[in-house]
Amino acid sequence: MPPPLYGLVPLLAALATTPPDGPSSEVSSPEPRSRRVVIPEVTSAPRPEARLAPDSSTTFRFESRLDPTAFSLERREEYFTLVEVGTHAVTLEPGKALPGDGLALTVGLLEGGFREQVTFTLLPATSEVDAQVRVVSAPLSVPVLQARLDIMRVRCEAGAFARLVLSGRIGEKGVTTEKLPVPPTENELRAVHARVHRAEGLTGVEVQLVLSGAATKPWLPGEALLLDEKGEVVARPGVWLDGTRLAPGEKRTLALELDPLPGGAPRPLLMEIREKEGARTVRVQGLEFRGGKP
Repeated sequence: MPPPLYGLVPLLAALATTPPDGPSSEVSSPEPRSRRVVIPEVTSAPRPEARLAPDSSTTFRFESRLDPTAFSLERREEYFTLVEVGTHAVTLEPGKALPGDGLALTVGLLEGGFREQVTFTLLPATSEVDAQVRVVSAPLSVPVLQARLDIMRVRCEAGAFARLVLSGRIGEKGVTTEKLPVPPTENELRAVHARVHRAEGLTGVEVQLVLSGAATKPWLPGEALLLDEKGEVVARPGVWLDGTRLAPGEKRTLALELDPLPGGAPRPLLMEIREKEGARTVRVQGLEFRGGKP
């Protein structure tokens, strides 16, 4: 005699609702981690990386004080719902998964009067997400320390503002500043910014120089010439560089100091900054001087 069917009904119902053995179809969230990143001294070293995930905040903590004017985050509005920049920390939270090739985060650092930058590559998190990233700088080598000492020495040698005031060369109208046009160029040495500072008895020209990372040797300032429309030299101004040399991939500021020129009507002049024992030259146009007062 077959068994009654009412006894099989609960068993069949239980089997129908019991999930089969095997892995779950749910995707687990990346595990948070904390780690330490050392900024290499060499600028050509690979960028440090960090893994970020949607709805998870990542905080970068720096030993150095941050320069908020140098902060840059690629495609910020498109990918990030939270961006906080403090004096020593940066906190980011993506609103969606980052692209596979990553995004660039650039942070400016202020160390003992020197401005530096570090760029991270932000990548999508897989199994782990960086919740805390402690960023420290590698110990400076002897050549870098010597270069910084040279920079400070040059800054001091260029003169103090108090001595300039006492010299009487500023005059009653003070100092005015004017930007100079910088035409684009494909040369490995180029000027990216130029300004002229004028006073009653003195003129200073500030030029920001960049040397391509593909250059095979550094650039050292030799002499500066002020040329008239005929190409004749009318002055040889003193030259100071923010350091002893411009290395490949670096950006430095060069300053020139001009005394009043001999008399005559206002005239356009060309400034030519030549390399020491080399042929790489920078030219600055848009200067105009008159006799007696710049």
